[in-house]
Amino acid sequence: MSKFGSLTKRIISAAVAGTLLVAVPLSGCNLIEEKTKDKDSQNSEVTSTDSVTKFGDNIVVKSAHYKMSFDVMQYLFNSLYQQFLSENSTTYFSTAQSLKEQYYNEEESTTWHDYFLENTKSYLKQIMVFAEAAEDAKMELSDEELQTISDYRSSMESAAEQESKDLDTYVKDLYDGKITVSDIEYVMKMTLLAQKYNNYLRESYKYTDSQYEAKFKEDETKYEIADYHFYEFRYAETNIDGTSAEINEDKKNKMKENADALANTKDAKEFETYLTKFLKANPSLVSLTTTSEESITEEDFNDAVNRAVEGTQYTKKTYSDGDEMSQWVFDKDRKANETKVFETASSYVVIMIDKPVYRDETATRNVRHILVSLSTHDESDTKTKKEAEKIYDEWQNGDATEDSFAELANKYSEDPGSNTNGGLYSNVSSGYMVPSFNDWMFDKNRKAGDTGIVSTDYGYHVMYYVGSGLTAWKVNVDSDLRQDDLKKSFEELSKKYEIEFDEDAIKDIDVYPQVEESSVESSTAGQNLADQ
Repeated sequence: MSKFGSLTKRIISAAVAGTLLVAVPLSGCNLIEEKTKDKDSQNSEVTSTDSVTKFGDNIVVKSAHYKMSFDVMQYLFNSLYQQFLSENSTTYFSTAQSLKEQYYNEEESTTWHDYFLENTKSYLKQIMVFAEAAEDAKMELSDEELQTISDYRSSMESAAEQESKDLDTYVKDLYDGKITVSDIEYVMKMTLLAQKYNNYLRESYKYTDSQYEAKFKEDETKYEIADYHFYEFRYAETNIDGTSAEINEDKKNKMKENADALANTKDAKEFETYLTKFLKANPSLVSLTTTSEESITEEDFNDAVNRAVEGTQYTKKTYSDGDEMSQWVFDKDRKANETKVFETASSYVVIMIDKPVYRDETATRNVRHILVSLSTHDESDTKTKKEAEKIYDEWQNGDATEDSFAELANKYSEDPGSNTNGGLYSNVSSGYMVPSFNDWMFDKNRKAGDTGIVSTDYGYHVMYYVGSGLTAWKVNVDSDLRQDDLKKSFEELSKKYEIEFDEDAIKDIDVYPQVEESSVESSTAGQNLADQ
């Protein structure tokens, strides 16, 4: 739903590295400019350790109950590598050259190969330690969790069918002939079990108000927010490398005059009034979306201007470390209606403080829902509504409890962000969900246990109101407290469950020869185990 969609996490596989512990980079985190030695391609043949390794049978990492081959660990190395590429628009290294020949930290002589190998080891250690703890706790995967693996297999089968291949051939081609379907399912089962124990630990931690306050005071700026207006007067285009294109001095001077005039407004109302007049006088700066057959009416233009002006208001924004503008906004000396003009390489930015740094004391809510998507029923509102009513009736005619609602959410909901956790969204702030969804859960008369059906552009939602959540400022504090405790738990568990690596063998792990982009995009099998 975004806003609903911004909450959802598309769970395609058992890829949960991001939900375990944060993978810690090599020491000295500065991203050193790459140093390359020659033009050797990184697409060189990848080694497969067929010889007997330290643990025998090609095994390069093992614990009491689990073991992993060179090829499977290389598969995970590549998954983390591909995830990094997909999540980082900045190119820190060349994909056409060996990672072993490009420095991650030149001062410490660590390469990008070292970086990805250490993160693969860290990721594997987390999974195996938590999986071992789950084994000792006699935990087993539920039917819903096992279905995740089955669904993933089905997605691979569909991708294989599109390429007119059987599943085994498809997977071998995708992973350079070194990974089987059973290898992938083995890793998924272990990872899901590790995640289950991880979740058990997270939910077991309890905190008092004094603990929340103490954590907040450790770094108030991290947890505080601010409201402000922000507008950019651009006088030049920005090149890919961040520098500005050729600058027209007359245009630059004109934009500086407008920036100064906007900065001289006395409050938010004057700020928006000035900006409205400026945009109406400069229609080329107003974004309008129309088809070639449509003519732009004055009403269309005015609506676009109003949307642009509304878009300059930023509420409940958090601090951004190292950003000059953010540092100014979050300075404790800031006052309401205070303004400042910042100059960048291609623009002047005007910021007006609406509400100086504060702690968000608003309430959050907890809700469960079952989404019946319009797209499933060919955009038919009637069919979608009837299906939602059918599910609602099934719940009412059963136990009609929160637990039974959660079971139906896992069974029927088409929201990938919540259909594996009983349809639950916790600690949701007002305004985060789409309007009708938000209005239902934040109704002032809403009581725990209330149910109903809500319509949105995404379909129909069968709703179950769980109750109030944490005060808004506590949400991020709570997350950090749990992460701190989880790290402590992991350190203790690591002493109990030994994870052994064959250090000599894993040095040969490397990036697969690059495959055609279309074959990667055609399959969720190309998704990374470290995706969240």
